Amino acid sequence: MKTKRTVIPAHNGWAVLVPVFNGEDFNTATDPHYEPIIAWLITHDYDGEEGYGAGTTPITAEGTVSAVRVLRRPDGSLTAPNREDFLTVEAALAFYNKALVGKS
Repeated sequence: MKTKRTVIPAHNGWAVLVPVFNGEDFNTATDPHYEPIIAWLITHDYDGEEGYGAGTTPITAEGTVSAVRVLRRPDGSLTAPNREDFLTVEAALAFYNKALVGKS
């Protein structure tokens, strides 16, 4: 199996919500920090002519972003791709607390 990788520029307004961990144990996401997405890494796995899967990974100035992520779209809405959309920043931070730390 081979993987084709392509990097394309991102449109203005896309960002990754990076949780700031505070609280008594510094283990609770309490505040958002936004890292602008500057490009997208598109991967396509294939064997000969047959395709097996594809993925899209945001790239920031810090590098590529892990699988557990919340994105801010250019219209300001928040989403965890293929998981759920969030109405508030607080709901997105609760998602991080549950996914990364195991808190509800």
